[in-house]
Amino acid sequence: MTKLVFNIERVGWSALEGQRRHDLRLAGDLSHVDLSRSKDNFVLQGSGDPKAEVQACLSEFQANPRADNERPFNRFVIQPGEGFDWEDSLAIAKWLSDTKRFLRDEYGAWFVYAVLHTDEQTPHIHAVCVPLYESKTKKGRKWKVSHKQHPATKGKDSYERLRQRCSEALGFEYGEPGNKPKTKKQRLAEEAALRTQEVAKKRAQLIVHAAEEEANSLLLRARILLKRVQKLLDRLPAHSSADQRSQAASLQSLARQYLAQENSERARER
Repeated sequence: MTKLVFNIERVGWSALEGQRRHDLRLAGDLSHVDLSRSKDNFVLQGSGDPKAEVQACLSEFQANPRADNERPFNRFVIQPGEGFDWEDSLAIAKWLSDTKRFLRDEYGAWFVYAVLHTDEQTPHIHAVCVPLYESKTKKGRKWKVSHKQHPATKGKDSYERLRQRCSEALGFEYGEPGNKPKTKKQRLAEEAALRTQEVAKKRAQLIVHAAEEEANSLLLRARILLKRVQKLLDRLPAHSSADQRSQAASLQSLARQYLAQENSERARER
């Protein structure tokens, strides 16, 4: 049975803009993307601009996220995992249709955007939903944005339950537990770890560069020494002592050995 690959995360405006640029293959890590197949990607829901779709949704329902809610929207990645037959066109069509139906059942009109990527190793869907709910106020009913109040993500273990409903809707095996939204502390810790890695990488690059410069300098000096020794041998008169010739020949041999060793090490590095 096919295993479900399912990821849900909370995102803000900058992530939506990043999603738009990524979908257009204008930004993000494209090392795993076959750009010759990008023309086969297509939008399943919305206009192709997730940020514009979210703005239109909020405008229609006259709702605005709270100022302190930096990541008020939901973004999904949904794909068939192990066991799926990518040669079966009917199975692919069913997956696409069932995924859209699942998101509509969970979010209704607030399922605003979805795109299919076919130019990566495994085709998958990116989707964006707005967790709107209707709140009663003294002035009447009003639409608000809240993960905690929306039926799809309300209550303890809501992400796991949402994943379970998705697996049932698609007819896939539940697979590994879904991702929970990270706390601010976790995000800051991950960002600090990434910065530390970048600093360590730059330092390592500087050390390697300095070592290469030093090796090049030593190699140049060895070549100069070899030329000088050769000139010395050429200038020695025929009646030079055996010791003089032996010393010069030893220097020449040492220089040649050093050059051969350096060239051998460089060849292994390549």
